Amino acid sequence: MVAEVKHTEAERLQQGKVIGVDIWDKKELWGNSPEKAYVNAQIEGVKEKVEFKNGNVLELPFQGSTFDLVTCSSVPNNLHSDDLKIKALSEIHRVLKPGGRFLMAEPLRSLRMFFLFTPFAFWELLKKDDWVRLLYKVNFVDLKYGYQDSMGFFAVKKLD
Repeated sequence: MVAEVKHTEAERLQQGKVIGVDIWDKKELWGNSPEKAYVNAQIEGVKEKVEFKNGNVLELPFQGSTFDLVTCSSVPNNLHSDDLKIKALSEIHRVLKPGGRFLMAEPLRSLRMFFLFTPFAFWELLKKDDWVRLLYKVNFVDLKYGYQDSMGFFAVKKLD
């Protein structure tokens, strides 16, 4: 999904391209479409640096060892089992080049999230240690962690 930020990855990009992948589910996020993402990219002046593709994190439409960096926010969290989360993280690991980095931002189970989510959705949220366990299970290394406003930020690396 495309989010408004002060400086996008595409703005900072000196070479290469930012590729956004989404299932573009209009039921989950009204008005979600690659066309709207391209309009936003045009507004931000980065349209020539981005490409948007239809795809699912459980089966990414890319060859292995394609990317230097992969980012996602609240994507694995929306998968309802550890097995699916592991499958998604394994796909991300697969498409990263050796030495590539993965940055993930996910809401964590916390008191604040108790009041923001429905009871069922709250119990679906993982704790920091759960995410760390899953990331290491798919062979990510060199974990760096940050926390802000009930969001966990996990930066890991694929072995060289």
